[in-house]
Amino acid sequence: MKKSLLILSIFLSALTLHAQYNGRVRVYLTEFDCIQEAADDNLAMDGKGNEIFFHFHFFLADKNGALKQKNVIHTEVYGDNSIPAYSTRIHAGTALTNNSFSSPKGGVWSHDKIKTYKIVGEYDLLTGDVLSFIPTIWEWNVGTSNDAVFDAAIDNASGMININAAAHAKQRFPNPIPPGTYNAEYLKQLISLDASSSFGVQTVLKITGDLTPKSRPVGIKKDGTFSPRVILLTGNDLQAIANTDFGYGLGVIPVQYNDLALGNDRDHGNYIILLKVEFTPASAPVTTNNPPTNPPPVKNPPADPVFNRNINTSRTIPASKLPNQQATSFTNEFLTGIWKGTMGTLSSATDGPLSFKITNNVFWALDKTGATTAAGSYQLLNGGFTATYSDSNNWKYVFISTGYNNGTGEVSGNWTCEGPNYYKTGKWIAKKVSN
Repeated sequence: MKKSLLILSIFLSALTLHAQYNGRVRVYLTEFDCIQEAADDNLAMDGKGNEIFFHFHFFLADKNGALKQKNVIHTEVYGDNSIPAYSTRIHAGTALTNNSFSSPKGGVWSHDKIKTYKIVGEYDLLTGDVLSFIPTIWEWNVGTSNDAVFDAAIDNASGMININAAAHAKQRFPNPIPPGTYNAEYLKQLISLDASSSFGVQTVLKITGDLTPKSRPVGIKKDGTFSPRVILLTGNDLQAIANTDFGYGLGVIPVQYNDLALGNDRDHGNYIILLKVEFTPASAPVTTNNPPTNPPPVKNPPADPVFNRNINTSRTIPASKLPNQQATSFTNEFLTGIWKGTMGTLSSATDGPLSFKITNNVFWALDKTGATTAAGSYQLLNGGFTATYSDSNNWKYVFISTGYNNGTGEVSGNWTCEGPNYYKTGKWIAKKVSN
């Protein structure tokens, strides 16, 4: 009888954990279409046609709007890369280098459709979680202050965005929506919201009056007021979204920014961003939220404080010193000590060595001699830990744990490195070698 009750208890516990996990959502930038190019430098000193890049702001919150994770992704620039100073751009578009109409060298013009198909976000959603993200498309110019102003405004409004997103989610998607419940146009209206009217968020950017033009978003009013779109994703709407054709294929959401529709006949840009949403329903209990996976960088990385070191990882500690469960049992006492292992880019975790120390509530990056190369902070979060530090070049590193192998005593996870116009991500794995 006791054995039967124990089995039933385990089954109910597993069922409860499973019910708490909705699944994993993955967001791709698949294409952007230029209906009409935005106003550009008359001399084309920045390249022919438009040069385009994107900002993606992601906010993951619980059902009450409490922030769980936020990320901002800046993509590479697409356009004319024939000018030596801009050779690192991604070649895109059909603007021409002369008037012969026979020499396509890149630069985005009207009617161009640029295929991209890259992951910009990937998250695990627990029951009640709300993932809201803001996709924006920008016309590149030499000045960059508008980027910083916009990013700061969105970051400062993150609390308001999450609270409103949770409220909208409860109102619009209180229960799971079976695919086919709503037609595509109505479903798009439910998930694509105006940041100003639905969230109380807008920015005012300086887009005229400077000798050097600045980068600016498409979809801006003549006075510089900019209210982007917010896409609302929950566990209750994702199955329907992923199985709905909005006119561009299953799960592909179009987001249009049109200057002319806002009365801005000076800048007159009109673009459509195509974003594909994939959803994998829960098949096993998951208790962590993973950071997004991103494309490789377009610039050379900074001097890495943890790569290219001859680190001996053979030393181990007794199993009695390790927790006997998954990462949900992490404690400050367990994490305190020196850890050694490897890290790699994208899906690899073994490209180069890794060494760090956790003590006195500080995360220390170490070199092969054990000397400190950088110091930062860490916190226990969602059963694992998140560590953050900046190196001597002021490049920001973030390490997030996602799993613990009880058999080998290894902790593993994801890492990112971010700097100006640069983003790199990968996997890591490490073992505690001393306390």
